[in-house]
Amino acid sequence: MKELDLYNFVDDNNLEYHYHSHENQEDVILFINCDDLKGFCNILGSRVFDDGGISCILKDGYIALWMRDICENEDIDYKKVFTNKNR
Repeated sequence: MKELDLYNFVDDNNLEYHYHSHENQEDVILFINCDDLKGFCNILGSRVFDDGGISCILKDGYIALWMRDICENEDIDYKKVFTNKNR
């Protein structure tokens, strides 16, 4: 996954996200509609799901993901992708 791919995915799908503290560090929680989940998996690539996959919170019609670790794993500066503190 590339920074621009993630930025475009979030922007094109008008996804909601919020900055929060997670495990005593600043993090972003991203809310992905179930309808957009396949597209998100496509930009992540299959290797991201090795070693146990990605933890998420499944809600009614969407999932919530903490993005800091995902972005760091892909050498992405999450602050460049998630430009507004809350959206």
